Amino acid sequence: MDPTDPEQRISCWRRLCSCDCCGCWTRLKRGLQVFVLDPFFDVAIIILIIVNVCLMSSLHYPMTMEFGHALSLASVTFTFIFALEVLLKILALGPYEFFEVNWHYFDTVLVILTVMELGVADVEGLSLLRTTSALRLFRLGRWWPGLLKWMRLAWAGLCSLWFLSLVIISLFFSLFGMFMFSESYQENVCKISEDCELPRWHWNSFFHSFMMTVRALSGEWIETLWDCLEASTTGFDCVVFYVTLLIVGNFLLLTIVLTLLMKWISDKLAPKDEENLEVSKRRIINLLKVCGINAGGKSKGEERGNSKDKEDVALSCVTSELTEENGTMSSTLPIGEAQNFQKMKDTEDAAEEPEDCCCQKCYSCCPSLNLDKSQGCGRVWANLRRAAFNIVQHPYFNNVVFFIILVSSFALMLEDVYLPARPALKTVLGYLDQVITYLFLLELIFKWIGLGFHRYFRDGWCWLDLIVTSACVLSVAAQASSLNLFLISLKALRPLRILAHIQGTKRSVCALLRMVPPLLDVLLVSSTVWLFFVIMFVQTYAGKFSYCFNETSGSIFHPDEVGNRSECMMLMESNFTEVRWKNLLFNFDDALESYFSLFSVATLKGWIDILYSALDSVRVEDQPSYEFSLYHYIGFVSFFLFGCFFCLIYFLKALLDAYSSQTKKMGGSHLFLTEKQMKRFDDMSFGLKRPLAPCPRPQGRLRGRLFDLVSRECFEWLMQAVILFGVVLLMIDRDEMTHQEEEVLSWLYFAVVVIFLLEFLLKICAFGRSYFRDNLNICDFVVLILQILGLFIWDLMEMYLFNPVCLHLLRLLRLRRIIHRVPGALRLRLLYAAWTKSLSAIFNLALVLLVLMSAYASFGTFHLSQLQKAAFITDIMNFRTFLSSLMCMWTAATWAGWDGLIFPALFTPPDCTGYGEGGSCASPALAVAFFVSFLCLSGFVVLMALLVLLVDMLNVFGEMRCDPLSVLNLSRFFKAWRKLVPDSSHVIQRSQLPDLCDKLKKPLKIPKPTELDLDLSPVEQVHCRDVLLALSVKALGDGADRDALKARIDQKYHEFMPNSPCQESCEMTNCAVEMNQEEAATPLTDDVPE
Repeated sequence: MDPTDPEQRISCWRRLCSCDCCGCWTRLKRGLQVFVLDPFFDVAIIILIIVNVCLMSSLHYPMTMEFGHALSLASVTFTFIFALEVLLKILALGPYEFFEVNWHYFDTVLVILTVMELGVADVEGLSLLRTTSALRLFRLGRWWPGLLKWMRLAWAGLCSLWFLSLVIISLFFSLFGMFMFSESYQENVCKISEDCELPRWHWNSFFHSFMMTVRALSGEWIETLWDCLEASTTGFDCVVFYVTLLIVGNFLLLTIVLTLLMKWISDKLAPKDEENLEVSKRRIINLLKVCGINAGGKSKGEERGNSKDKEDVALSCVTSELTEENGTMSSTLPIGEAQNFQKMKDTEDAAEEPEDCCCQKCYSCCPSLNLDKSQGCGRVWANLRRAAFNIVQHPYFNNVVFFIILVSSFALMLEDVYLPARPALKTVLGYLDQVITYLFLLELIFKWIGLGFHRYFRDGWCWLDLIVTSACVLSVAAQASSLNLFLISLKALRPLRILAHIQGTKRSVCALLRMVPPLLDVLLVSSTVWLFFVIMFVQTYAGKFSYCFNETSGSIFHPDEVGNRSECMMLMESNFTEVRWKNLLFNFDDALESYFSLFSVATLKGWIDILYSALDSVRVEDQPSYEFSLYHYIGFVSFFLFGCFFCLIYFLKALLDAYSSQTKKMGGSHLFLTEKQMKRFDDMSFGLKRPLAPCPRPQGRLRGRLFDLVSRECFEWLMQAVILFGVVLLMIDRDEMTHQEEEVLSWLYFAVVVIFLLEFLLKICAFGRSYFRDNLNICDFVVLILQILGLFIWDLMEMYLFNPVCLHLLRLLRLRRIIHRVPGALRLRLLYAAWTKSLSAIFNLALVLLVLMSAYASFGTFHLSQLQKAAFITDIMNFRTFLSSLMCMWTAATWAGWDGLIFPALFTPPDCTGYGEGGSCASPALAVAFFVSFLCLSGFVVLMALLVLLVDMLNVFGEMRCDPLSVLNLSRFFKAWRKLVPDSSHVIQRSQLPDLCDKLKKPLKIPKPTELDLDLSPVEQVHCRDVLLALSVKALGDGADRDALKARIDQKYHEFMPNSPCQESCEMTNCAVEMNQEEAATPLTDDVPE
């Protein structure tokens, strides 16, 4: 063997590690390979991991000794099992082949750590043992593509250069802040602390400085900045430091987010693992078939029927999105589904007959249901169904139902905590509820008869109607029988029916529901990642957030006074009524409580109190001590990084993929716009037309001179200077001005109004009625009239109407005349245009959010109206009336202060005065489900609105960049043309074409010395439109439609060159020379928009 040959050395090492020297050992090894490499072995390992995780998540406080001992024994057992798994794989595969799989490194290290913990773990040390064992949860990533993709995403983020830059910047700012502010904090500590002790957040050590930096980057920087300003001598250095930290840190965070969103992350499993999973699935299916259970083995007929039903349900979900225009059917569905629906619709229109009442299976099982429609009862039944079908399909029927829904929603607004004090209104609302319920039942019966059960139960919106109607029936029955309040509150679902009767909300809800299935795997992966932190925090902090509290002084006992729960109980038994042993409302005593606490931490609301309790935790049932567990900061930082940051990026990535896939399935149409809105969306022009003169120059001598005066550039500059001067006057105005200053300011304001009045008179004399053709002139006229009215009726407006100070702010509207002077004005207008195009979709989503808020607000008035005043529940923010409840829901929808709204709902006696009527306690479980579900739903809708705005904005800017005839490219083309053509004519010499093409920007740019390969006429002088058409065709390539481009050029050419005498293109014609001579004398305007 050649020792220098690497291949021979590897082969020798493989033979040495395989240990195939003995025949008995070889046979044993082959047997072990058959056992270890069997797909069912992987299935068994997956089941064991899941059972182990479930047992670890069952840890709670308080817990019996027997259950704790059982959990400890189970942990040791699973450690032995997984150690045996690693040992068997090493014996079966050999060390060399075993460590060729990367997952085996993780398994081996995990087994070593858990075995090492067994030697030092006792009952109190279960936390450390289970913290290490909780890492087994990530072993599921070997067989779970979603979890594997998250792990690869997190690894890519950790290995990113931008993440390294963020860590370095954080360390730099931590060290810089420590050396810059530590002395100031030490000298002026009494200014920021009453007991002259350093607060929790300070710059006197590196670890605290690093946590100050992390807190600032998480958004909680106001309080620490205020302390810094109090401790610092000038305060300017604190402002500069924090502003720089926030700008640089947030920029790096945003860069990491965008980098990971654009990075392709594979979720493909290893080929061997994927093959084993497929083999295991087939074996399990065959085993179930042997046992008589048909799992996954449906017949072809059943599969076709199920697929047909699914298609029907999908079609019925968007039935109302189809509109008939000019006798044709337009659809936003995919082509195949739209054709199927068209055929079904044509059949219905031709026959004018309702569908069969039941499906074919029902008729085959019960033939008596298939009545003869030509005679007897069958004929009566058919006529009844036809009449009901015509009623249901009539537009007035939907209008009446929609009116009833609005009345029922308005009636819900009147039900509040003060309703028992108004017996007349209570009686009226009670009868109104019954009438509305009967009307809903009548509608339900009409639809069952007219549409038939088969069609009715294929429509998702009919299912919503059925659920809401059933809820109304239960509510009326419970109210009449004085049953549970929860059944009565089900009437709060009535506003949800509004979603089915507004086309915009109906389409938006369908689009949102279609994007939910791709996100389910993401939510399950995120819940699994959170489960790791739940197990870690439960075993670390279970039973450690309790404390002995003095209700008289409102403070916590010092650990030197009360050391643990036993001593606190002794004080309580000694008739110290003001002493209580309390537990933090947000704690980690069990898995469910931990999930809710982590949700609060992830939303950055109330997490500071949770962090303080974790830092002060000592042992179970011990009194907390100040920063006893200081380095527990690391656990929360890890959760922010892996449980929040990477999970959020993973969710956004999946949301973008789902939005893109749904857009492709819908044929590229907008997901949240109706047909009419999409038509308006497509017809909306992004063109920034050059400012044309309102009218031709008047023939009169005086009006002609006035026209020349107001049309000059210097006059426009003068008026823009006056506009800026008016804005400066607004900035000068302040409180506590002297009388002389107010008088001078009022006279200057009067002078500005007079100048604008003179401008208006000059322009109206010069332009006449054409003055009002320009939107800017109309805006100036309205502002001028309001300002003049404000001068004369200021006192009357202040007394009877509104504060007239807002009239001064109208002067800011005149800034529109200055915006086009800004270098980036075109991009600002494009940004505004993108926002305008997204406005309809955002409005639809806002309506969906408003309906959700109304339903939740009504539900809150039934269950949370009795909450006592605490935290954010005040006389204004409460659930006593519908409007105040709606305000609370609006606050929660912004994810701002929702922890203060739920805080009083988590109280239990004796913190509140009891349940039921007259009490101030609510159900904590119901409150948690209420707020968490609303936060998730509202956050999803708001996130989709932001995503729509972002995607539309990127699409608009992409079109402007890539489209050769966009406003941006046209403005650049004509600007370059004007520079090269000295006489401002419409033709250019052929020798100047290389210079023109080199001055342009992509996609029209052809840099020198590239040879010009343009399809132009062979004449010496080339027309402007011919050059533009040739460049556009070259930019788009062979697939360019010359006729369409020519039509667009002819349409837009006269917007930039309105004095062109010819409307037709002169491409490749003999009249080009004549046109050049004719248009040579026509000047090209200088007002090309930037």
